[in-house]
Formats: sequence, structure tokens, C-alpha cells
Amino acid sequence: AGPRAGRPTGWKPVPHTGLLELSRCSVRRRLRLSGLLDGVQVTANYADGVPAIMTRRLGRGRVTAFTTSPDPQWSDLGVRAAGLLTWLHGVIAETLGPPTAAARFSAGQLTRDAFGPLPAAGLVQVTAQCETERKPTWVRLRAHTPQQPWPTDQAGLYTVRATGGDERTVQYAVNWPAEESDLTPIAREGLVRALGTERVQLEQSTADDIGVASGWLSRMVGFSDPARLLGFALLLLFVLEMSLAARRGAVPSAL
Repeated sequence: AGPRAGRPTGWKPVPHTGLLELSRCSVRRRLRLSGLLDGVQVTANYADGVPAIMTRRLGRGRVTAFTTSPDPQWSDLGVRAAGLLTWLHGVIAETLGPPTAAARFSAGQLTRDAFGPLPAAGLVQVTAQCETERKPTWVRLRAHTPQQPWPTDQAGLYTVRATGGDERTVQYAVNWPAEESDLTPIAREGLVRALGTERVQLEQSTADDIGVASGWLSRMVGFSDPARLLGFALLLLFVLEMSLAARRGAVPSAL
């Protein structure tokens, strides 16, 4: 087939302007199937009517078959991949359906957001998927508004289920605060703000200094075993973190 006859058309799963790039891809080699199995649907045809993409249900999923290949010897799908990727992302989004997370909060955030899919009034059950052994929390809705804040004490995904025969559910995600993932090196200014005192001094230590300090600390605490010394050091770090959190008014969760 010539270049025009080898260009796929009729890409219908997910309309998108990016699919125009897919229709411009020339196909030099393709498979021509004389007979199709029962249940096979032709999703897209080439310009001359030959099937380009076919799908078939398999269990709870779906199998998609191309009659060509992204190999440059077969087609331009691999060279001009923007259209193909747009189509694949659209098929995945269509298969997954609407997003399951209705909102995103930060750990410890107090929020009483109203979730439209839930009933206007009644009790709903909140389950923390991050803690399988944790008992569900019951929240009462009135005029679509929760009468107590949604649980956000731990990061993870939470599922809210309606009760009384109503199967409607929503989910919300809880993320750790941004500062928990801040990898910016510690500076004196930051410690001054956190501790509320100007009596902060940072010193740069060399490898020799670290060895001397380790020996001094070992003698001070009476530990000669490196494993016990490391455990003592971790305990000191934990106590320091609790002290800093107390000054900021928030107690960190154990990792």
C-alpha cells in the first residue's frame, strides 16, 4: 500500500488533538488478518479499510492488538511517537475511569471538605488503607458537611463509605508536609528560627575530627561496641527531633 493507504484513521477511543499526529504516521508493513475471533472489535482502520487496531475482552481486562509495529522498518509510530503515546494514555484513563482520590490533604491538616458523591446526611465510615489494623472512624454528615474533621493524622489513602445500604464511596489522599521531604542542607538561620535562639553555631568537621569525636563519645557513654554507640546516637537524634517539634507545636510521627 502507498503512504496514504498506510495511514491509520478512525481513532475513536479518546478524542484528542494529539491523535492527529498518529493519523499522519506512515505504515510500510502490516499484518492482514483474514478472519477475526468472536468478540474482537476493530478500534481503528487504515485509510483503505484494513483493521489497524483491534480489542477483545479477556477476563476483567482487555487485550489490544496492533497490526503494525513501532519498528522504523514497519511504521513511523516509534519515530513520531507523540500520537501513539497520547492514544495509549487516553485508553488507560478511559479504562481506569474517573480519579478515585477526591481530595488531597497534608498530614495533620484540619479539614471539613464536602464530597459531592456522598449523601447529604448520615454516618459515613472512614477507613485508613495505610493502617489495616486501625479501627474505622465514623463521621456524621449534615447538609453535606462533616461535623468533625476528616482523619488526616497519618499519610496514606483513606476511603469514605456511606452506610445504610448506600454504596457510594470517595477517597482522599493525605501527604506528608512538604518540609518532611525537604533535602535542603541545614543552615544556621534555619536552626535559629526553629530553636528561637541566636546561640547556634555550626562547625565543619573533617574525617579525623569525626574519628576523635566518636572515640570521645564512646568513652563518655561507656560504649566500645559500635552497634551500641550507633543506637545511642539515634536515640539522641530522636530526643533532639522531639525537642524541636515541641518548640514548633507539632509532634512528629514515628517513621
